[in-house]
Amino acid sequence: MTERQSNGLSTGQKAAVAAIALIGIAISIAVTGGERRAAEAEWAASTEAEAKRLTATFGALMEISRGSLQSLATLFNGSGRVAAEEFTETVGGLKARSGEFFPSAMAFMAEAKPAGCDTDKGCWLVAYSTVDDGLLKPGADMSRFAPTAATIATALADPNVMKLGPIIREADGASHSFLAVTIKNTRQFGVIVSVMDYERIMSAISKRWLPPGIVARVEATFPTQGGMAEPVVIFGKVAAPAGTQATHTENLTIDRAMFKLSWDFTADYAGGPDRGADAKLAAGILASLLAALIAANLMRR
Repeated sequence: MTERQSNGLSTGQKAAVAAIALIGIAISIAVTGGERRAAEAEWAASTEAEAKRLTATFGALMEISRGSLQSLATLFNGSGRVAAEEFTETVGGLKARSGEFFPSAMAFMAEAKPAGCDTDKGCWLVAYSTVDDGLLKPGADMSRFAPTAATIATALADPNVMKLGPIIREADGASHSFLAVTIKNTRQFGVIVSVMDYERIMSAISKRWLPPGIVARVEATFPTQGGMAEPVVIFGKVAAPAGTQATHTENLTIDRAMFKLSWDFTADYAGGPDRGADAKLAAGILASLLAALIAANLMRR
């Protein structure tokens, strides 16, 4: 019995079939390899551009959130004296013209020496406020709470300069900062503050502008009388999540605070780094094996 009769193909035909398969596979690897490199470069450029866009969005929402305090400072500094009713009416008018990022609370505080004040310089008490309870309720002593005392101190260190104070954590777990600036007119001197709600800003970004496959992490460093405090996480986790393919970090300085925004990209973002190159390679290999099988069947006839 000959070799051809026993297995259907001669040695030369087997070599030809193997060559068809190997050449096809080699071509598939070469073609998809080039496509993979191009796709990875395109994906990397896309992630970098997306990180810059998202960082700019964060900065824009921060700017919107601080606008009301700027307007209130203009009122105080341009008046002989701002009464409680004028404060309330002005804030109400600002709120009516503002959107969802209007501060949840605003207040004017001044130095005084009430009966319970135990410092020679006096204590900083909330004189006017948009809320009736909580940390900024009227009459509250801001000197007794380290983060608020630090916020006032940093504002006083640079009059007329808006500054973001350190993180304040409320009893219900909410965290934010006070944006503060000194004001002075012919009859009043003090500090006005508004709440800067980072959670609300990042929630809006996540719902409206964050594509699938991106995880946000934000750290911030806030000014103190002696320089800058230690960085603190204000949104997300410290480390990138599992499955992260690329991370782009952008830095912003806003009202003397420094923000470090890290955007983590997974394979779910824009098709992943290979943009389907693995699937194309698998399809190429299968097509090569199929072509070799067809060739073998033809040779047997």
